[in-house]
Amino acid sequence: MEEIYKGKFLHYRKTGNWEWVTRPNDISAAVIAAVTDKKELILIEQFRVPMNAPVIELPAGLVGDDGYEGEQSYKAAQRELEEETGYLAKNFKKVVHGPVSAGMSDEANDLYIAWDLDKVSEGGGVDDEEIITHLVPFEELHSFISKKQAEGCALDLKVFVGVYFLQKEGLI
Repeated sequence: MEEIYKGKFLHYRKTGNWEWVTRPNDISAAVIAAVTDKKELILIEQFRVPMNAPVIELPAGLVGDDGYEGEQSYKAAQRELEEETGYLAKNFKKVVHGPVSAGMSDEANDLYIAWDLDKVSEGGGVDDEEIITHLVPFEELHSFISKKQAEGCALDLKVFVGVYFLQKEGLI
């Protein structure tokens, strides 16, 4: 393996003909598929520079992010859900761990489902994130996604993985 470039958040590597990125210090992310008592899926919308567009996605964040070194994945999931959406969950369950983009990165995420939620703050993220929270009734999910895509939003496909596990658990 050859290290081609080391940035603050990503390292660019080459193994044979394969070029890929990794996060320093084995940082991963926790992703949360949360559902309200009214069967509303909590989605967020935020501008993502690599996509040059707003993206509809599940709440998520880096484990051990600035000031949270040594943090456990489930603690990051709880923290990020509150920071981004303003909700705390009484029930959290880790349902899967898997790669984000296996052909480009060694990064893997933990996906949690969350329910029995309490609204405790405004959310919106930290610093300059400018996150918009959407509460989407499950039966309106398809039309919501179609509308947001027509408006120019990209869709993070992890949304569908979250929906799968929420359905599997009988939460939506």
